[in-house]
Amino acid sequence: VILVLAAWTVLAQGGVLSSGPVSDGALRNVTWGIAAYLALNTLGNVTSKSRAERLVMGSVSLTLVVLTALVAWQGDGPG
Repeated sequence: VILVLAAWTVLAQGGVLSSGPVSDGALRNVTWGIAAYLALNTLGNVTSKSRAERLVMGSVSLTLVVLTALVAWQGDGPG
């Protein structure tokens, strides 16, 4: 459920989905929060003792951080 809500938030901020009654400011703030959470996840991945986790999941997580931050920064807001 949490991942579905996070995906909806990012897609709504990017203008792909309607945000319904949620304000642009709230949507942007939550999207930045998701990016921050993913950044913490990335730190955990890159400090892992597992080489595979550092390389694979660290890269995937970092990509998600960058893309989510771009949507938060440049998003169209409610569509």
